[in-house]
Amino acid sequence: MLGGQRLSRTVRFVLRRIGALRSPFRRPVDRVENAARLVAVLAIACAMPFALSAGAAMHRHDVASSAKDSRQVTAVTLNSVPPEIAYGAGPTTVPVPARWRAPDGTVRTGVVQVMPPERAGARLSIWIDAAGLVSTPPMSATALVMRQAVTVAVCLLGALLVVAGLLCAVHVRLDRVRYARWDRDWYRLAVERPDRLYEP
Repeated sequence: MLGGQRLSRTVRFVLRRIGALRSPFRRPVDRVENAARLVAVLAIACAMPFALSAGAAMHRHDVASSAKDSRQVTAVTLNSVPPEIAYGAGPTTVPVPARWRAPDGTVRTGVVQVMPPERAGARLSIWIDAAGLVSTPPMSATALVMRQAVTVAVCLLGALLVVAGLLCAVHVRLDRVRYARWDRDWYRLAVERPDRLYEP
């Protein structure tokens, strides 16, 4: 029961802040600002499906691009790598010439990275692109999901910044209207009822 009352108060507070509840004390300018807040909330809500669609489109593009541009083939090393290189300073892998077969069936030669020691004629898997050149491996499933999540977050953040900027501009404009009306009311009071200004 207590939890329901707290929820009801919270809902009423949110509705009151965005102007969804009527109040006789609201001025027309307040109603305009409340309407702007309500429109801002609806705009953010409408932006969420578009952000999710953008993330899904990015995911499909990345999956298709990885499947199209990268393929795994077997390469054969042409030189051996002595074990002494493994104990020297430098990277954990060393370049070694190798050959492999390109997607069009031609034999290509190039440099691949291997872990020493390695003998000549060793077979290892490498990733190549559509032209038969050595390329980086396709993105993992985790990387694809992360890129999708980042795309959704960036879209939502962009929409939030745009809506917040517009709402701030509306607030500044309406504040000017409020101040102008205050000045006009004080001036009318000073002209029509100057005695009221000095009442204790």
